[in-house]
Amino acid sequence: MVELEEIRARYPGVPVLPRRMEWEKRWFPSAQKRKWWGTHLAAATLIWNAQEEVALLRHRPELGWGDVWATPGGMAELNETPEETARREAREEVGIDIELTGLSKVFDLTITDGITILPHLLFFQFEGTAATEELRAGEEVIEACWLDALPQNMAFREDYVDVFERKIR
Repeated sequence: MVELEEIRARYPGVPVLPRRMEWEKRWFPSAQKRKWWGTHLAAATLIWNAQEEVALLRHRPELGWGDVWATPGGMAELNETPEETARREAREEVGIDIELTGLSKVFDLTITDGITILPHLLFFQFEGTAATEELRAGEEVIEACWLDALPQNMAFREDYVDVFERKIR
């Protein structure tokens, strides 16, 4: 189990930002509404190509995300590191291998609906480059494409704006 002290030691200088969120199925579609104990990990990656475009996707409607764009990412599997999670999710969701080039933020999330559902979720926000340019929508994805801007209807858009702007300058 990864703890905050380990994160701060492993990634010196990377901000660990506390956040409390209301439980919404659309942001955590695979999470059942129940108590989870311990620390859980999730990771997503803002993936760049050679033209400084980012890989974004839209999930299948039945997963509850609505019509929003998202970065490839998701919950870690048992004993998976944040880096392994980011690479696996990129392969599963947009069909590419990536090289991780940095970690921009870690969110220390508490997810609640009045009672705590996920008391401790560490969400790793990586940056990476694509090993190939051809995106392929995964099983849970209806569209994957390269975009030269962050769309307004993007999940957690505000968390990526600073990283995107720093890269394109």
